[in-house]
Amino acid sequence: MIKGWKALVFPFLLGGLLTAIGMNFGETHELYKQWEDEIAIKPGHVFMEEWKLAKGVLFEVNATVECGNRSVVLYAVEKASGGEINEGGLYLHFKTSKEGIYQIYYDNSQSSLLPAKLLVVRRVYLIKRSQFSALLIGVGSALLIVIGPFFVLKKSTILQKRFKKKGGLDEL
Repeated sequence: MIKGWKALVFPFLLGGLLTAIGMNFGETHELYKQWEDEIAIKPGHVFMEEWKLAKGVLFEVNATVECGNRSVVLYAVEKASGGEINEGGLYLHFKTSKEGIYQIYYDNSQSSLLPAKLLVVRRVYLIKRSQFSALLIGVGSALLIVIGPFFVLKKSTILQKRFKKKGGLDEL
């Protein structure tokens, strides 16, 4: 029979594993809305547009160069913090960490001669968690919350002496 804190290791690890699985595999993306436009950008210029997005959505921009030398680069900036979210190439996607204004830049500053004509498709996806994922997170978190304090108490030498006198946690 396993005695002491070693008996708590398996439920503690199981709780962590269930929580991690629930957080990583329970996400689905549902298309909320899509927009298509043509954008013309003069050589050496940058075109910027702003989007007010809710917290926890996936925003995607896919640009196709119809005319120009393919030197256009996309990147996004969260307006309140000024933090750059993603950059490079003609495809951009990110999850919003908070509600706010997000600026999308279409940078044609590398081109000195040719304007760029882009066909741009923008999509907003709602991120949803499955009920099974929520259940895994709940059970895993409960195991961590319940087993965690026992784990800490059993490893503490001062508390071990106290519990041995009272016959506390050694019977687990």
